[in-house]
Amino acid sequence: MSRTADAVGIGDEETALLVGHGSRRDKSNEAVRELAAGLEDRLGVSTDVAFLELAEPSIPDAIGTLAHSSSRITMVPLSLFAASHVKNDLPLAVKRARSEHPGVTFHAGAHLGIHPAILDLLDDRSRDVEAQLGVDRDD
Repeated sequence: MSRTADAVGIGDEETALLVGHGSRRDKSNEAVRELAAGLEDRLGVSTDVAFLELAEPSIPDAIGTLAHSSSRITMVPLSLFAASHVKNDLPLAVKRARSEHPGVTFHAGAHLGIHPAILDLLDDRSRDVEAQLGVDRDD
């Protein structure tokens, strides 16, 4: 993983590029990298990360590195809702990438959205908080 950090020139044909918002907190950005590593294990496809702002690598920098070793790059926004970054910034990044790297196929994945798995996760987290507070849902 993290060929943007290593600048490896030969490798996988397909890469999933997880696009996080970016934070001034290194710990938050590291969580995105950990998520990418876990996803790589599940997918069996190289994964890497880029950030919209506040952290490195930027989307253009990550793509510039990955384009040397990937023929297909799918950008996956780590955004729950289709806010401005998903509706505007990501499509612009895809358009720019296609123009600058014509030998690479680029796709943009959808935002996470309201998926049953997200609802299940929120329910689990709510139950954890309720248990900590001594709240019984069944009362």
